[in-house]
Amino acid sequence: MQLSSSHLNACPYLKSSMLENTLSWSDLSQLPESPGIYTWYFRPTLTKYDINKLIREIDLNGEASSFVEPAKLIKDFLNNKLFKYFEQKPYEVELKGALKPRYLGRAHHRSEDNVSPDLIQRIYSNPNLLFDINTILEHSTPAVASPLYIGKAKNLRSRIQGHKKMIRTLKNNISLNVANYVEYMPSPEEVSFANRIVERDIPSSQLFVTYIVVQNENIVTELENILNRIYFPILGRN
Repeated sequence: MQLSSSHLNACPYLKSSMLENTLSWSDLSQLPESPGIYTWYFRPTLTKYDINKLIREIDLNGEASSFVEPAKLIKDFLNNKLFKYFEQKPYEVELKGALKPRYLGRAHHRSEDNVSPDLIQRIYSNPNLLFDINTILEHSTPAVASPLYIGKAKNLRSRIQGHKKMIRTLKNNISLNVANYVEYMPSPEEVSFANRIVERDIPSSQLFVTYIVVQNENIVTELENILNRIYFPILGRN
């Protein structure tokens, strides 16, 4: 949604030339050194190689009379290439009632249940459908995507570069010691977010950032608080 000039003029904290900016992983050095709000997104994709490999495996297994093996191939493919990246962390739950036993435990999000039998059947009947699905997926973010993380920064470039450096450090198994960070020590938030990216094996090349420059740092704090409670980012702190 584009803000009209009247809205922009009414809000002195927004810098109109900086609205709705998007930068890929390789272009993050172009971020302004300004305060603002930023959001990390992940753009899922299905490569032609992976789709063609699945089609060959379906064809090979489809020669048998059973539908079970092709269905498992399709379900595993969708889970491993798409759904696993968006799996929610477990919830700590408690169930209790008057004069009833009390139950405590962890409730796990089963991302594999996202793959419906009808979807599997449609892909089995027409595996080339995956090419069309991928084309739409590549253009779906951030228009209809859930954010991975929403944060605030006094200096957008410094903060995002901190995230990027930490993700690279953990992906490359580089030791987290002070000697490696003479000029810049990562914040706990940067370490935590990077850990969650690496744990899920999210490809860095498919990450990107959107940001809005906001001139008033007090407004930035309130915005981050509100946006996290509206959108509940998958890898967020809340």
